[in-house]
Amino acid sequence: MDVPFSLTEVSGEDTDSSRSGHPIDDVGSEDILESLSDKYTRRILRVIDDDPHTASEIAKATDIPLSTTYRKINRLVELGVLTEHVRLSNSGHHSHEYQRPVEAVCVSFDGEIEVNLKHHQE
Repeated sequence: MDVPFSLTEVSGEDTDSSRSGHPIDDVGSEDILESLSDKYTRRILRVIDDDPHTASEIAKATDIPLSTTYRKINRLVELGVLTEHVRLSNSGHHSHEYQRPVEAVCVSFDGEIEVNLKHHQE
């Protein structure tokens, strides 16, 4: 039996994240939950804090192969769990770096499974 899913995005100042927020287009709750079930994804999310990190820094800190790190990071960016920025350098070599704007993922069960992304307060 399939259980209905919905995904909403919640601002950082909201305390009742299961009841507020707005739908996120093109991303399903199942995708978020499936991604979070992966051990490498969870390692990556634990390493990324308020400071931005490059994929190489993340791979080194998590002991995950670089190719796998890129694949997991790209999926998290698609899902809106990570953001990507370009780090400019004087040498002309620009690196992509990643941050986690999401503070929490909240799952509620009220007739359907609802997943909410709670962002850090801005």
